[in-house]
Amino acid sequence: KVLAAASRPILIISDARRPGDIAFFKDNVPKVVTVRVEASQETRKARGWVFSTGVDDAESECGLDAYGKWDIIIKNDDGADLHE
Repeated sequence: KVLAAASRPILIISDARRPGDIAFFKDNVPKVVTVRVEASQETRKARGWVFSTGVDDAESECGLDAYGKWDIIIKNDDGADLHE
């Protein structure tokens, strides 16, 4: 329904959380570019993040951690690293 209503040639999905989310778009959109933005635990803690059991270890938060087919990975630690 949403894809059929899209009026622009580029869609940006800013919050895919599970492999099935990515699979949906790969199955329904002609060209998909996957981008992962990640930061180390140390950087996240320095920014105020505190691990919360039952939240941060839920599939909605870490379901794509083992996904290995990213087109682009951006390291968001110090801003210096960009990996393709």
